[in-house]
Amino acid sequence: MIDTKYQSKGNGEVAMKKLIERIKEDIQHRVIYISFEPENVWAKRLYEKLGFDEDGRVIDGEVVYKLEY
Repeated sequence: MIDTKYQSKGNGEVAMKKLIERIKEDIQHRVIYISFEPENVWAKRLYEKLGFDEDGRVIDGEVVYKLEY
């Protein structure tokens, strides 16, 4: 989560890119799953920009996206 005063400055994207690279270092896993509230259009845009695709599931009211690598 990024504090409101630091949002819309690219910090979330930089953090997510670093996190994705760290996860990819673990060669045992080939998919990253993430979920967010459907009305969060900013999260949707960010995750799609990073290569995530909709998984087709909704869990506890949150849309599930996945990144296969």
